[in-house]
Amino acid sequence: MFFKIRSLSQKIIIFFLTVFFQPCLITAHKNHNKDETGKLEKPKILYPTLENSDFLPPKVGTYNLPKIKRAGNGSIIDRNERSHNLSDLLKDKVTLLSFIYTTCSDQQGCPLATSVLKQIASKIDEFDFKTKKNIQIISLSFDPKRDTPQVMDAYGKIFSKNNYWRFLTTKNRKELKIILNNYDQSILQETNENGDRIGSISHILRIFLIDKELNIRNIYSVSFMKPEMITNDIITLLNEKKSKKLFSKNKKTIKNNSLHGAGDKKKGYEDPSYKTFSKSLESRKGRYSKSYEEFKHNNLGLPEQGGINSLTYLQINLGKKLFFDRRISLNDTISCAICHIPEQGFTSHELATPVGFEGRSLRRNAPTLYNVSFNKLFFHDGREYSLDNQVWSPLLKSNEMANPSIGYVIKKLKKLDDYNILFQKAYNGEEPNVSNIGHAFASY
Repeated sequence: MFFKIRSLSQKIIIFFLTVFFQPCLITAHKNHNKDETGKLEKPKILYPTLENSDFLPPKVGTYNLPKIKRAGNGSIIDRNERSHNLSDLLKDKVTLLSFIYTTCSDQQGCPLATSVLKQIASKIDEFDFKTKKNIQIISLSFDPKRDTPQVMDAYGKIFSKNNYWRFLTTKNRKELKIILNNYDQSILQETNENGDRIGSISHILRIFLIDKELNIRNIYSVSFMKPEMITNDIITLLNEKKSKKLFSKNKKTIKNNSLHGAGDKKKGYEDPSYKTFSKSLESRKGRYSKSYEEFKHNNLGLPEQGGINSLTYLQINLGKKLFFDRRISLNDTISCAICHIPEQGFTSHELATPVGFEGRSLRRNAPTLYNVSFNKLFFHDGREYSLDNQVWSPLLKSNEMANPSIGYVIKKLKKLDDYNILFQKAYNGEEPNVSNIGHAFASY
């Protein structure tokens, strides 16, 4: 009886908060009303928010979404405790798949993802029946022990009473691990001596867009979790045949010998007769990029860039010199451009994960640097809030550039005559310091 009254009161609270304060989440459930010491937990009402953005998503059907990889399979259980293959549920529908757990208290974590999905669900409600029946949302729990089918069902009813949004779980951690591995979702959780979870679960926040043929077509991180953009991607997939006809009219074939030379097509790579078209570093010639003039130009589709008038030609070109200079690493072998290759979109198409200081492998791939100046958060977990500060992490990371300290980098640059002169010219007589080094990198 006590639980029923709590559930009703929670739903009333949720209703009014949803109407007046944006979608919010509540994380107190039948199996979660006690903490690890046995004391009753208070309901956690969270107000997840997205940073305001001037970014306007491209119109439906004006772009293609690449096939990233096949969607993973695994065994899940529904609210009636029936087992299903995840692939069977994904078939023949465009799906948004999100991994969450109901007791997550990080406002920029699971509550944010579910809030975004709720906004998308509201848009789906406005679609006609024919469109709506080809779309579904699945929220799958990271925490099968606590998030039982009954808990997930109760949690789901807070956000949607429509059958196209399912809140599912797995039988145990073993079944969950198979699915997480298939989606490259790593989690870290603290456990006690009995193997029971204590504390929160650390994970990378992602929403996967999956097409009817079980291909992952987009992966949305915190920076790109915009309801309008995701909704446009869904409709673009549903209308993909029409879009393909539009693009095929203007499609151009790219031949191997027309590539830039920093990479190569890999089709037939295992064949002994395969020929490479990549060029040596010395033979790769490119035109000089007038970064300052290009930066001043208002690029189509991008929002206004704050602080554009404060940057100077000297600062941008100093940042470019730093970006390509291997001397900024501890042993003078690693530059930013080693991992963020300009000819490959300032990422790397050759390696799944970069190789850093003394051949040490990094855990994650090198993200593209295109348009990063528009980002509000940096790194996979959003731990940095400015590009000026972000650049120091790879400079100091032991498996990247391995510099022992900020002071070491500053002292090293001061000893290099060319940099001393360039910094003084770019920053009104200032020598290299923690502020202007970060600013120069960020300017480029």
